[in-house]
Amino acid sequence: RKILRVGVPIALQETTVQISFLVINSIVNGMGLMPSAGDGVAQKLVSFMLLVPASVMQSVSAFVAHNVGAGKHKRAFQGFYTAMLGGGAVGVFMFLFSFFGGELLSSIFASDVEVITQSAAYLKGFCPECILTCVLFSSIGYFNGRGISIPVMLQGITSACLIRIPLALFFSHLPNTNLTFVGISTPITTVYGICFFMICFARLKKKGQM
Repeated sequence: RKILRVGVPIALQETTVQISFLVINSIVNGMGLMPSAGDGVAQKLVSFMLLVPASVMQSVSAFVAHNVGAGKHKRAFQGFYTAMLGGGAVGVFMFLFSFFGGELLSSIFASDVEVITQSAAYLKGFCPECILTCVLFSSIGYFNGRGISIPVMLQGITSACLIRIPLALFFSHLPNTNLTFVGISTPITTVYGICFFMICFARLKKKGQM
């Protein structure tokens, strides 16, 4: 029962997030052949960029669970804070590399100039996510480690359904739009997620649970 209480909300959150990205891929496909091809190349690079934040999230979850189990709540939060800063430092490097070297990175997976240009355009909009997602994923790892997965589920569902998909749809229909606008919908969504978890942290602190 306890495993399901923690695991089911996490599963729902992950499912909703992945579905939202499938919807965004569908939106991009409707923008034309070249944007679709460029997005395909960009997604390969994005998967690589998010390896560090995803690894940090798993590490934070394990570290927090270990320390909370030992009654060391302060040390659990210190671990979360340290991981967030460490991941963010790597994220700054990835941000700069993606923003200024998007075409170089894209050329690894494509040779067509237009496809490379489209991929680089997406990366320019997406690249703030390299920094922001370290904060968001560390927060998710912290709450999962605490066994408080309901906020994680709520954040994932609301951000996907109310922000990420509507923003991508809106940006894709702007006059003279490009993949930069579609790409930036993800970091905007992450800003919402960070604000959501700041409220959750404040509530935990108010209850004396940190």
